[in-house]
Amino acid sequence: MLTTDKVLVTVGTPCSISAVGSSETFQARVDDAPDFIAHAAFDAGLVDFDGDKLKWCANGEAATVAEIEARFGAQLRANLGIRSIRDRFGAEIQLPVDIAALLPHDLESGGLRKLAGLTFRDIRDSAFKDMFSLFEDDPRLAPTMQSLLFLYSGLGALAALPKPLRELLDDPFGFRVAAATAFSGFEAFEQWIPPAVNMPANEKVRDKFVTRLANSLASHGPGLISTMLSPAYSISRALKNPRFLDSLNSSEPGYKRVTQTPLVAVGACASSSIVFSEFAPQLLFDYPGYKRPKIVLWTAADAALQPDYALLDAFGTGALITQAKLAAINASRAVHEQRSIADSLAPFDIDANGTVVGHAGSGLLVTTLKFALENFLDITSIIAGWGQSGEAGGKAHFAGVGFGGENALVHALDMAHQGHSYSVRDFQYLVAHATGTRTNSAASAGRRS
Repeated sequence: MLTTDKVLVTVGTPCSISAVGSSETFQARVDDAPDFIAHAAFDAGLVDFDGDKLKWCANGEAATVAEIEARFGAQLRANLGIRSIRDRFGAEIQLPVDIAALLPHDLESGGLRKLAGLTFRDIRDSAFKDMFSLFEDDPRLAPTMQSLLFLYSGLGALAALPKPLRELLDDPFGFRVAAATAFSGFEAFEQWIPPAVNMPANEKVRDKFVTRLANSLASHGPGLISTMLSPAYSISRALKNPRFLDSLNSSEPGYKRVTQTPLVAVGACASSSIVFSEFAPQLLFDYPGYKRPKIVLWTAADAALQPDYALLDAFGTGALITQAKLAAINASRAVHEQRSIADSLAPFDIDANGTVVGHAGSGLLVTTLKFALENFLDITSIIAGWGQSGEAGGKAHFAGVGFGGENALVHALDMAHQGHSYSVRDFQYLVAHATGTRTNSAASAGRRS
């Protein structure tokens, strides 16, 4: 029997942002809740919540769900979920695919920063004012959308804790960000300004080379989360007043009062599982002198289509769903039996004929059962085991028949049995990989059996 310090649990409320919108909007849509359209309007910056009441952002007057539905319902729904991207390009441009899962409304063009409260003025007027230079509004210098996805979902998960993180941890070193990404910030290349380029006189921008370099790294978003949770001083300030560094001293010799270095894994569509397998042992590992993290923020984020949708061309139409494929599926069906663009992703379905690429981010807190009980945290799940396989043929990709990725699930089930005496008959539901292609659906179905 495992002791409570050797059992991992998830705590608090997960936070996510996807093509449907924020976690609350997604949940309301799944539940078919009557206030779904109000959550969508909030994501779009049309309304704000004042307790249980709604008000229009434009004039501060009271709003109702019925008014939102009448004025903006159709427009809000058209900008949610899997949808056509044909209207984003001129007719002369040949697209490899014309369906994607973009962030809704204006979240890709500044709306996500406003929703998360991460604009320059928000930071400048907050307790993070010393870090304002990291959040400039100029897109060439500001955090990339992928970094913002990490920030929104990661900080959102932390905000759901019943008490501030500093009240849970005596030493910031007990906290770590573990981040997963499939595509390592390609969007930043659009903003890259080579040193040899002569910028017009009216385009005066300080050459923050380090900032631009950081924007191109997958670690930038997770690194910003760690920076915002730790004391942070500029080098010039510390040189002028070395006493600033005294505040970083910890009661434990050799350790500073900063969070652990972010752990980042890039592993295509299995990146979340890969990074979990990396940080889970760290929470449980005992070794003389080793300071294991007490709580980990498990995040994942991707802005796969930025900056120019080139990734779609790299995938090719064979692996992705297109409107032409959808039309072929619907050709011989009655109107009420036809599949729409919004539900064109169909893993484990007779219509499975390609996956859909989009943008999304998520954040979830993981700790030990012992830590959760001691701090009266809401336990949302118990992790019975996990498995890791390196048999992907060096492709850093879990999907595909014949690469051995299914062994990770076998290992996970075996560990669950050895650690908790769980067996296959104890599982009522299993999420397999299945990308919406018939090949991978068949392979994943085989793993389930």
